[in-house]
Amino acid sequence: MAMIYKTLNNFTEQLRSAITGVEGLHGQPMNVGDGTVTYGYGYTFIRNGTRSWERYDNLDDDLADIGITLTDAQKISLDEIADSLNRGDHNTDAHQTLIDNFATNFAQLDITEANAQILFNR
Repeated sequence: MAMIYKTLNNFTEQLRSAITGVEGLHGQPMNVGDGTVTYGYGYTFIRNGTRSWERYDNLDDDLADIGITLTDAQKISLDEIADSLNRGDHNTDAHQTLIDNFATNFAQLDITEANAQILFNR
């Protein structure tokens, strides 16, 4: 059987639609079941790097593009969440409490669809 390749002219739209269909649009940071912090259309603040879970390298720049600046305390909170993931604690109440505390202290207005799209494109 031969493979048939099809060009998708609207790949980005289809991908966002798939993510939105599964996760939705999150106006505030939350755990969507993977133990990380997700915002907007699937934008994650913590990612699995080459050796471990860590705060996303471009997070500060990406958030600045939509007018958000993380405080030092928020960065420390994200690092604690990453450390918890590295210990394998992502299915514990303590890990969820770290995420809940970060979300509570995020104190930003709900993300707009336009800003969610900017982060999605990053």
